[in-house]
Amino acid sequence: MTTLDHSYAVDDADLLARVGQLLDLDLHSGDDLRRLAASGVSARAFNEFARRLPLPKRLLRSVLHRQRRGGGLRLSPLESEAVLRIARTYALAQLVLSDDHRALAWFTTPAAYLDQYTALSPLELSLTDTGARLIESRLRAHAKASTPDAATDALRPRAGMPPPCSAASARREDDSGPVARL
Repeated sequence: MTTLDHSYAVDDADLLARVGQLLDLDLHSGDDLRRLAASGVSARAFNEFARRLPLPKRLLRSVLHRQRRGGGLRLSPLESEAVLRIARTYALAQLVLSDDHRALAWFTTPAAYLDQYTALSPLELSLTDTGARLIESRLRAHAKASTPDAATDALRPRAGMPPPCSAASARREDDSGPVARL
């Protein structure tokens, strides 16, 4: 069990329940997630998740390409891992930030979280296991911070990096949807 926001404790069951809500699935254990990744997230669960969160284009393209080829009932294990990783990281942001709108804004806003000047959102970083771990560690540091300033600092980009850009400025001009470019 991890203490979050100094007044709210979340355990694995809370996190699994939130991931389940995002995917419109009933999840009870980490083993449920493992089995789901191995068997593939259903197209219905993926569509429910995509309705709630502006997923990165490279993930959407992969899934849409599969559906056009006629294999659209389940995502591949790799695609499923990415979806579950994003869902888990976003669910943790919702729980830590205690506000779904604030969590969505933070999760989708590009910023320089790495030792480079490329602005990536926590959502984009969550496509990889390493990126998801970075974001989860920042969220946990935010939750454990002893002061509001320290908590806010934990979610900021690295020192010396440019400030976060807005999601709108990160979109390509030819984008017609709400997904920021990668």
